[in-house]
This record gives sequence, structure tokens and C-alpha cells, in this order.
Amino acid sequence: MSNVKLEAEAGAVPNVVPAPSVTYEDITKANELIATTTISRKDKKTNKIINKEYAEVNQRVKAFRSVYPQGTITTEILSINDGVVIMKATAKDELGKVLGTGMACEDKKSSFINEGSYIENCETSAVGRALGFCGFGIDTSICSAEELGNALENQNKDTKDDTDYNILLNGLIKEHELDKKEIAKEYKLNAKSTNEDFKKVYNALIDKLEKDNK
Repeated sequence: MSNVKLEAEAGAVPNVVPAPSVTYEDITKANELIATTTISRKDKKTNKIINKEYAEVNQRVKAFRSVYPQGTITTEILSINDGVVIMKATAKDELGKVLGTGMACEDKKSSFINEGSYIENCETSAVGRALGFCGFGIDTSICSAEELGNALENQNKDTKDDTDYNILLNGLIKEHELDKKEIAKEYKLNAKSTNEDFKKVYNALIDKLEKDNK
């Protein structure tokens, strides 16, 4: 009898929790919860302003949680070197089944936004893409509002600035009756200073004057 019992126990099929049944309609309904952000950009070919709706990552997470309340979103740093980070995000259902993955790469030096939080921004972008591939927010774009914001800032940064900041700086000094020699000494300006150097000093003085006037 004991042998029969052991054989029965060994061959018993364990209880398996069925996977949650999620339909396309469920995801569509969840996407209706997403509040989008309007971002304007100029089309290089037509030179016209284009307005497009983008879903922020927090909105995609909200939609994901409405369908998979016990699901998980994990992130992993694949590499980080010289201020450049590559990250992977993975979205899974309640049973651990992979629903979608997303990759992102951010350079600490690429934008002002990234200077203090490039790792966090990379994680946000990766999560947004992973959820996009799961179907959340794709009525707008796989690209998230945060991801596009970084790209636009980099685009603006790469645009050549033809402004002569030496002239602007001299005009600012004259207008506010500042000591030119003291400013040159404080900011280490000399004959070898570049337009970018003058730009930094000009912006620094603008900020200082604004604070003094408050």
C-alpha cells in the first residue's frame, strides 16, 4: 500500500495557477486612462511646427498596473562607463511571463537634464519603451515624452549658435556699470577666451543680476 501511495504522490500533477486572461480590449481600455503630453517640434523639411501627443512613463505605468496589478517591472544596468549608461527594462505578468523589454542609453554629458540624473533618466526611458512594446501608450508613440524631451534638448544643443557673446557681455557690463577688469579677473577671461567662454560669463552675470534684483 505504501508503495502505491508513493507512486501516486510522485506522479501527482501540482496545482498550477492559470495565467491571467488579458485581451486586446483590456489594453485598449487601459490606454484610455493615459493622459498625454503635447510636444511641439519643427519639421526640418517643411519648417512647420508639428504638435504630437506623447505618453509619459508614469502614465504608461498606471495603465500597466490597471491590467496587471501584480505584475512586475524590473530594470538592469547592462553597462556604465565614462558617464554613459545602458539599461534594460523588463515587464512581466503575475506569473513571471515576459511581456516586453526595452533598452535605453544615456550620456551624462549629452544634456543639462542628464547632468545630475542620467541614470534615472535612462531607467525611465527603458521602462517607457518596455511598456510601449507591451502595448501601453502605443496610440501615441513607443517613444515616451521624457525620451523625446531629451532628444529635443540635445538637438537644440547641437544647433550652432552664431551669437557674438563678447559683444553682448561688453554691452551688459556697460549697461550695469560693472567693473570690466574685475569680471575678467574673476572669470579668467583673456585674449585666448572663446565665444563659449564669453557665453558662460554672460549667462552667469545675467543670473547674478536677476538674483540681486529680487
